[in-house]
Amino acid sequence: MDKKTNIANILTRVKDIELGQNKTSNQRNQLVIDIHESNVNGYFKFQVDLNIDDINEQGYKPELKSIYELNKVERHHLKYLRNEFQKYLGVQWNSKDNKSSIDALRDSFDAYVPMTIWQKKNEMEVLKQKNKSYFAGANNSKIRVDGDYVSEYCERLNKDSDPQISLNFSNIQNVARGYYKEFGGGGTKTNPFDQKIKNISSLIKKDYEAKNPFNSGTAKSEQYISFLTITCQTWLSQLRNARTNASPKNKVEYKKAI
Repeated sequence: MDKKTNIANILTRVKDIELGQNKTSNQRNQLVIDIHESNVNGYFKFQVDLNIDDINEQGYKPELKSIYELNKVERHHLKYLRNEFQKYLGVQWNSKDNKSSIDALRDSFDAYVPMTIWQKKNEMEVLKQKNKSYFAGANNSKIRVDGDYVSEYCERLNKDSDPQISLNFSNIQNVARGYYKEFGGGGTKTNPFDQKIKNISSLIKKDYEAKNPFNSGTAKSEQYISFLTITCQTWLSQLRNARTNASPKNKVEYKKAI
């Protein structure tokens, strides 16, 4: 399948789902296969820009990294990938006018990402074919999936440890949720306060580990870092005091929160 055909198939599939046509799980499963084809044929690269939050900052430089190199795939990684995939499709959907299209792509795209990561890690095909077809079941409503992948992230769907199992789209999503529960993406969203701390820590680290370190800031950066250090030390000191002085009930709550 060439790139042009792949794009056309995906757009048609999304439109069918959006309009409620061909109301079987085959449409969403077919979209999974179409996304898979865009991947294995090299039409779309599954990589993220680790510096995307700084895109509007002076001196911004993208730092692209394959999803196969990430320790975990977070929600913001998935969102970035879907946005980039829209560019591959030649569309610019927005939540006001194209929410159904965005949702259709999101569901199949997010269901596929754990598959390709597992395939890369285990060096074996996660999607199986029989007679050159990925599909099985009435009206081709299921796709053939490696049994080990299913067992690893949703054991109840492969209790007999079959080497290959056919799943409808709902079950494909259940396996993906099992992956995200363990490695991110579908898990708990990071607290905004914690996320900002992680962002500033990452920003500082990138600066001093750069090939040409200490060039990201200005002459005032050293002073700001000193202020930040004092603020962090004060925060830790106040936290310890709060733990020490809290009632037994609140002490437990502090431990759970930190």
